[in-house]
Amino acid sequence: KIQKLACAEAQSKFARELLQSETLTFEEQNIFKWGTNARITFPNKYNNPRGRDVYTKASAFETLVGYIYLTDPARLFDLLAKLNLESD
Repeated sequence: KIQKLACAEAQSKFARELLQSETLTFEEQNIFKWGTNARITFPNKYNNPRGRDVYTKASAFETLVGYIYLTDPARLFDLLAKLNLESD
């Protein structure tokens, strides 16, 4: 199960869900954009237009999760619950 959740495709999907749900605060949206704008070297698997979009969104999602983990762990659990990713 972890491998299915840790791949770029899944993380990109989670990012889209969070952005569409409009649950991110203004600050969280800025952190996400910052992660999106980071200079990225794409692995060969993602070095095409669709792949770059997936990989970029996944990187931004990882940036956001890391930021929230460090600054407000309770908020992270809230967001993970919205994505149905609560720990058992």
